[in-house]
Amino acid sequence: MKNELGKSITTTDTEEKPSGPLPFRMTSDILFKMLLQRDNNVLKSISCSILGIDPSTVRSIIIENPISLSNELDDKEMILDVKANMNDKSFINLEMQVLDLHDWPERSLSYICRCFDNLKSGNGYLDVQSAVHIGFLDYTLFPEDDSEFVSEYRIINTRTKRLYSSKVGIYVVNLNNERYATDDDIKYHRNLWARFFKAKTWEDLYMLAEKDNAIDEAIVTLRVLTKDEEFKQRYLARLDYERVMRDQEIYAEGIKKENIELKNALAVKDAALADKDAEITRLRALLNNQ
Repeated sequence: MKNELGKSITTTDTEEKPSGPLPFRMTSDILFKMLLQRDNNVLKSISCSILGIDPSTVRSIIIENPISLSNELDDKEMILDVKANMNDKSFINLEMQVLDLHDWPERSLSYICRCFDNLKSGNGYLDVQSAVHIGFLDYTLFPEDDSEFVSEYRIINTRTKRLYSSKVGIYVVNLNNERYATDDDIKYHRNLWARFFKAKTWEDLYMLAEKDNAIDEAIVTLRVLTKDEEFKQRYLARLDYERVMRDQEIYAEGIKKENIELKNALAVKDAALADKDAEITRLRALLNNQ
């Protein structure tokens, strides 16, 4: 691995080796995009880890939606984090999502449907390339599945459980549920990558690098990114956008709560008025009978 000056470096280098708290949040989508774009081996390793594939079988993995700090990252509503093609026969979408906008199922399905519609002119349907969507979520998608770490979704027959097609799949990685990692999750280092994205200090990353060479490479890329002033500004702008979105959600929840409380209060008053009307009707009936 080489730094921006062309010098080979690893995390074992002691010169200017950073320590202490990380200067950025590892679950940032901008950081995620730039890391996977700048380091092809990290892109391959993460993809193979989640899909349970031997990296040695991957001849090539190419990003189909390259980004630049000076252009696309101006858009705070960035569409898709990373779209890659593996071995020229399958598409992989990779996304990092911190904010729960309550639309992930629909969003991920929209992405994968667009990706699956990849037939080239003159090809038959059997030539369609497979499409997989991998989402790294910093929240729980479905509360009833709170004990799952990596969830895999496929199109199946609901009665017989027969797989409809192996060419479409959606993976959801709950970054907060690494403690529920299965034997396969550990075998393919999915738990290590979850710890990587949840790391708080450089020391956390260095310990992970001892167990996975690709993480060692990723740290080198991160060290380069921390020196990029334009990246820092884009990163801070993204954090500000996320704060605004969170504030809006909190405000909306507050308004919703107030509306519910007001509706309940009105219901109580309506019930009390109904009781009074009924009592008045009863008393009038008594008077009329006298």
